[in-house]
Amino acid sequence: MKRFIVELGVVPSALDPLVIYCDNMGAIANAQEPRSHKRLKHIKLRYHSIREYIEDGEENFCFLCYVILQDREAARAERQANLATLQHLTQLATGNANNNNGGNGNGDPRSTLKDFQSTNPPIFAKCIEPLDADDWLRTIENNLEVAGVGNDEKVLFATHFLSGPARAWWENVKAIQAEGHVINWEEFKAKFHKTHIPSGLIKLMKDKFLNLREGSMSVVDYLDKFTTLSRYAPEDTNTEEKKKDHFLNGLHDE
Repeated sequence: MKRFIVELGVVPSALDPLVIYCDNMGAIANAQEPRSHKRLKHIKLRYHSIREYIEDGEENFCFLCYVILQDREAARAERQANLATLQHLTQLATGNANNNNGGNGNGDPRSTLKDFQSTNPPIFAKCIEPLDADDWLRTIENNLEVAGVGNDEKVLFATHFLSGPARAWWENVKAIQAEGHVINWEEFKAKFHKTHIPSGLIKLMKDKFLNLREGSMSVVDYLDKFTTLSRYAPEDTNTEEKKKDHFLNGLHDE
């Protein structure tokens, strides 16, 4: 199958996620799409080749007629949503600068999209590691503060950096809101936490912190792990004394 995918030249890599259409007439119809019309000849030729295989009784042969990138329509919708958001953000940023500068390019400008982008905010699509979502939210919130983004703009700016499944989740959240309701930053964080950072996972990480021991780790590695896990037990590390006690309890007895 990978050989046919490469020969058809549909995707740059046979490892890309794919959808396979097994209706030969549908395959040819799809190939007539403007972006794919150049492939029509190859698909017809390949279809005849495959048909010969089937007529000859070849076993274990996949009846491949056409291959397209997975979720093409979803990807197109996501690009359109991102473009609309970017246009909105650009208009907002321009308006903020004009309102605060009197339209003459002078004065102290408020936070703009460009200011926020200069902090290199990460893009979040889905969790590869269990705590990716938590790391993203913490980083985004810090970047919003560094850029001086106002409360009314935080959700708009932050969600511009959602993509893939996370973007689809956000579009669904907006779609089910009551007419006229605008989600504020605290509400967004609560919804994001509930969906992407299960409370059970936070408890698991807290338990790992409370049971952390140096073991076979070096002191440096133990310190790194202690620092990483301590943020999931804020009530146990909210003073230097508590933090010191937990750290020393996990060290080897000398």
